[in-house]
Amino acid sequence: MFGDVSACGNNAVSWFTEAICDEILTPNIDVDTLFTRVRNNIVRNHRVQVPASVNALLDKVVLSTELAYEDFDKQVHSFIKKYADEYLEKYGYYHGDDMIFIDAAQYFNISVLDAIWKFKKVDNKIYRDKGVPVPELNEEESKLVSFLGLKKNEKFFKCDFLSHTWYYDNRQIRMGEIPPLPASMQPLLPEQGKEIQICISVEKIRNNIVLSINLPDGCELFIWNNKIHCSERFEIIDKQIIIPNADEISKITIDSIVKASSDANKKILGSKCRNLTGDYIEHHPIYGNKVVYNKKM
Repeated sequence: MFGDVSACGNNAVSWFTEAICDEILTPNIDVDTLFTRVRNNIVRNHRVQVPASVNALLDKVVLSTELAYEDFDKQVHSFIKKYADEYLEKYGYYHGDDMIFIDAAQYFNISVLDAIWKFKKVDNKIYRDKGVPVPELNEEESKLVSFLGLKKNEKFFKCDFLSHTWYYDNRQIRMGEIPPLPASMQPLLPEQGKEIQICISVEKIRNNIVLSINLPDGCELFIWNNKIHCSERFEIIDKQIIIPNADEISKITIDSIVKASSDANKKILGSKCRNLTGDYIEHHPIYGNKVVYNKKM
């Protein structure tokens, strides 16, 4: 306790150290819960002192993660597995994948994000037990990734922000609580001395569009134009990207992560392109920094 010596009795180590060793590998508990269990351990076994702990962490930190699920999770997983093929056959791949989770959420009276999370918990555990490496995301991270994926489908998923109500293809749904951006998905600061202030300029030269950008040569960007109505991948050569046969192109749009083609470029850009800065850089919670640029020609 504060102002007291850590008791140890006849042990070679203190009861506090002993209790930490007993509790620290308990799966899926954060640091605060760990030290609560340590206090209970000491009081239960020795009834002498109540150790204090001070935590200045800004987010939950779990030291030992383990994929696990409950009976209710298994019920949701079994429902989705049972009817998934029917939904895909009836509604198509993308539409059917959405509908099975929406209907599972309604059947079990839970949110869509809860249905996806429960399914993933069971599915990931099954694959991990088979030796297949799958990402170990916590509940907040997994739900946020799922939500961002659903939100991309603006044709079907829409929100009435006045009533905070979500709809799928005009059908009201219960999306569930959308987690705040966890610390693990917050933007990283640039590495000291490695910041790159991105500058972009575009001009038409004869029948080509020439985009100048101060990214390392060999990096690649996806660029959308109105002529083909889709994105094409271009490599940066001599700090430029040249789009040929551009006579009918009236608009250039970049909303792309930067693909580094070499280890040297990866070191320049930093983890998730953290070293890129400036007005043309936006942070994406999953992919990190990306280049965003629009220009009418």
